[in-house]
Amino acid sequence: MEIKQNEEKKTQENVAEVATPENQEELELNPKNVHKLFQDCLFKEEEYKDGEPTSDFNYVAGIARQFIFNTERLNKNKSKIAALIDMLPLIPLPQSLSDDENSMSIFSQSFSNLCVDKNGRQWTGEQPTMELLMVLGIACGLIEYTYPREEWEKLFGKVPEIHKTTKNPDEVIIGEKPEEFSKYVPEEVKKKHEEEKEALEKLRVMAKETFEEHYKKAAPVFEMLGYSMSIEGENYYLYDNKGEKLCELSVTPILGGFSYEGVVNDTKVEYIYSRDGQNPDGGLIYRDIITVSNVKKRDEAYSGKEVKIELGVGLHNVSDVPRLEVTIVEPGSEDEKITKYYATPYNMSFEIENNFGAFGNYEDGTDRAVHYTNTMTNPFVNQGALLIHEAQQNGRAYNISIDRTNTYPEAPAKYAHRTADYKAGTSTNPDVTICNFSGRDIANEIACEYLKTPRVKNLYYHILEHIEAEVSGMKDYIHKNYPFIESVEEVMSETPAVDIEKTLNSFAIPGADLKCEKAHRTLKELKNKK
Repeated sequence: MEIKQNEEKKTQENVAEVATPENQEELELNPKNVHKLFQDCLFKEEEYKDGEPTSDFNYVAGIARQFIFNTERLNKNKSKIAALIDMLPLIPLPQSLSDDENSMSIFSQSFSNLCVDKNGRQWTGEQPTMELLMVLGIACGLIEYTYPREEWEKLFGKVPEIHKTTKNPDEVIIGEKPEEFSKYVPEEVKKKHEEEKEALEKLRVMAKETFEEHYKKAAPVFEMLGYSMSIEGENYYLYDNKGEKLCELSVTPILGGFSYEGVVNDTKVEYIYSRDGQNPDGGLIYRDIITVSNVKKRDEAYSGKEVKIELGVGLHNVSDVPRLEVTIVEPGSEDEKITKYYATPYNMSFEIENNFGAFGNYEDGTDRAVHYTNTMTNPFVNQGALLIHEAQQNGRAYNISIDRTNTYPEAPAKYAHRTADYKAGTSTNPDVTICNFSGRDIANEIACEYLKTPRVKNLYYHILEHIEAEVSGMKDYIHKNYPFIESVEEVMSETPAVDIEKTLNSFAIPGADLKCEKAHRTLKELKNKK
């Protein structure tokens, strides 16, 4: 027992020695020094766990705020705090003083007067700064409130009166243990914390269930991009295709789902699952989005090459019918462009936008797009059979469209040519030619004739080869999962009608004529398969 007491005495002496270092530089009473001491005595963010301190603490109820101080750092700074308190016009309250309020007031000082030192110099004009010094003094046992809080209403300015204590300034400050912190937390705050914990736990469970259920759809695409994701316990990790662990993933709730994101050097890899609702026939509308951005991070944002592949069922798809959307963004080069490819079991579209964005070359910038829907096999959605579009940012623009307005076989349809001149993206002098006819089969027949033209199939194969170069294996993935595409390619392998090709060429923009070196070889492979 004696040994333990000696150890405690030695510990107190050591703490006191830390609190009163020799040759301490004299402090000036000013807001800067008060704020610096105050910040140093608080708990750091990493010293909290679930909103509670992880080591001994001292609680002080201020005028309108509550303060939690780190006991260890209070002891280290106590001599400095005491030096500043000594500069205030405060005197101790004698122990023998009666309870007479008038007598007590002689020895106490109103909080309002703490803005001046004992020499009458005003050191601050801010009450919040005065409060910081006061609560530091209370935490160190150097200051006390003269009257209980319930009596402050009767005091001048409804603020407390305070006085110095008679305690030894060198006495070690004793704090409370972390487990005692809960008694200072109001019941409504405790309830809120519990609700937040429960909500967070639900999110964790949902994030895990979502990943385990839905990631398998995206896994083959991730493999083509050179990555994979998995769960180990409660943590999520990103791997390369050799099985090497690259980084831990952050998990963020988003509208209708979750985002699982990892950053390796200058590459961001993200998987998003989002549930957006239901189709009219009760089917789930969802999206699986896989994004790889091989770019440098600037100001918390990523800008540069990006490959995004989106799977799922959209509002205008039949239940359980998947779609594929591939977008490749390549800014920062002389030939800036966005490449897009979209496919479902019934329709497809492909598009290139060159020299885009605020720094694009608008003189040469060209958009080229083709959208095709097989009207014979897709009776569920009201949309056009074909749209061919080319436009320069400053120059010509045209589109050829074949639209139908209903789903029954002999529904009215229209075949339209629209041309215009563009200047800085504004259309002028539009010229429109429209031909009306009936028949879903006729609409599809005319659309297929346009698919055979070199202008369309060169663009198609150029985009397909570009996607394959960025995502090795994607071409086979498309053909395997979307047999509709092979039937479209078979149509493309045929020779177009002379009048159709002539019509398209008469509207075509020479600067947008895209030659695909690999198109001839691809068409030859198709013919050999037959």
